[in-house]
Amino acid sequence: GHGGIGLKCLLYYSFNYRMVELLVAAGANPNQPHSISVMQGYTPLMYAVELNDPVLFKMLKNAEGDVDLTTTVEHQGKLKSYTLDDIKKQWQSDKIEW
Repeated sequence: GHGGIGLKCLLYYSFNYRMVELLVAAGANPNQPHSISVMQGYTPLMYAVELNDPVLFKMLKNAEGDVDLTTTVEHQGKLKSYTLDDIKKQWQSDKIEW
């Protein structure tokens, strides 16, 4: 499918809503996990929360973005899971509601 390619495109074009619409329509998965540095399982929906972008968040959530997924972060040799709410608090994303 378009999941892996779509993820990279969703992240790259996150500020271009029309492009995100086209990618989602083409089958890009807003829940596609991505590994970034010490984080495992970071999704485009999580990135929208980090950016505090309510338009992007709503688009991805409406495209079956799962607000219950977690990401795992390695810190000092230990793994810790973070929820979407944890990400919202960490980045003080006051414009995001679900």
